[in-house]
Amino acid sequence: MTSSTSDAVKDRPVQPTRSIHRRRGLPTGRAVVGAFLVTVASVGLFAAYRDAAATPSTTYVVLDHAVAAGQRISAADVHLEPLDLNDQLTATTFTSVASVEGAVATEFLAANHLLTRSEVLLLSPGETAADPPWRELSFVLETSRAVDGTLRPGERIDLLATYDSATSANTVVVFADTPVLRITDASSEVLSTTGAITITIGLSDPELVLATVNAVDEAQALTVVRSTKAPGQQLPASFTFKAEEEPEEEESSS
Repeated sequence: MTSSTSDAVKDRPVQPTRSIHRRRGLPTGRAVVGAFLVTVASVGLFAAYRDAAATPSTTYVVLDHAVAAGQRISAADVHLEPLDLNDQLTATTFTSVASVEGAVATEFLAANHLLTRSEVLLLSPGETAADPPWRELSFVLETSRAVDGTLRPGERIDLLATYDSATSANTVVVFADTPVLRITDASSEVLSTTGAITITIGLSDPELVLATVNAVDEAQALTVVRSTKAPGQQLPASFTFKAEEEPEEEESSS
């Protein structure tokens, strides 16, 4: 081979080597259906989460319209509304209309207001929304003069006051068949050495309120009588005990 021929061979471009690859097959029908179902499931899960996040599952009591201080709240005054509240707020709100029926607003409350426990006085045990308005007052008694401290809220009681004089003791009924609203321990009171409780009652008659305050301040002794077990039975209005006078000694004859 001559030099010119070798140079010609050397200058000829080198042909690239052909690579043979296996053609990738298309996905089977089963794979397509599986992928579709996974996609649908993912979309459905996201939609459910979005709906749950958008609409809270817990409903709370909200006022329909403004309520004045001292007004009783009825079912017609409120509605339930789904809200997303933190734990601190849920502990102070109401989740049922029945729980606020008959409650009294302690301040002016605007329309669309979320009702909280600090803004209302709920019905006491034994109280109903149909009961007449009443005033609440408390007094402290030794348990020995208050049915041995066994009274419970919701029971009914009579209050007796005894006034002593030099020659007699007069016991009167201050009030009768009155509901007990609350009972608390009076351990911090002076009477704690013998055991005492604070009794809170509700009185609808303003005169009985004044009579009770007077009896607490002026009577020598107060006694609570349980009247829960004697419905319709009334005590006499008063009882007077008079000490017998000692006979005068006859003057000795001179």
